[in-house]
Amino acid sequence: MTIDTQEIKVTLVSAEHGFKDFDVANLPNVHRACVGQGIKKGDIFNVYCSNGVKLGATWCGGIVQSLANFAETHALYRQLCGTGEVVLTELCN
Repeated sequence: MTIDTQEIKVTLVSAEHGFKDFDVANLPNVHRACVGQGIKKGDIFNVYCSNGVKLGATWCGGIVQSLANFAETHALYRQLCGTGEVVLTELCN
């Protein structure tokens, strides 16, 4: 599964209580992401998927870049999407 970061769309829905909540479009099975206000590169944030599944993603410095990295490298997400491909692209440098 290769994700084009140009295709991932995020919309900031809320920035209250120390978190930024984003609606996520064009990323299969993902509908929401929640990022702490003081997040640093390498920290974990929450990604909400279909069927009530919540997974952790690594912050790479930007929401779209981090979601693309998550989609390509998170084993449980890849299982959720039903892909058996192994993609070794690492966007967090």
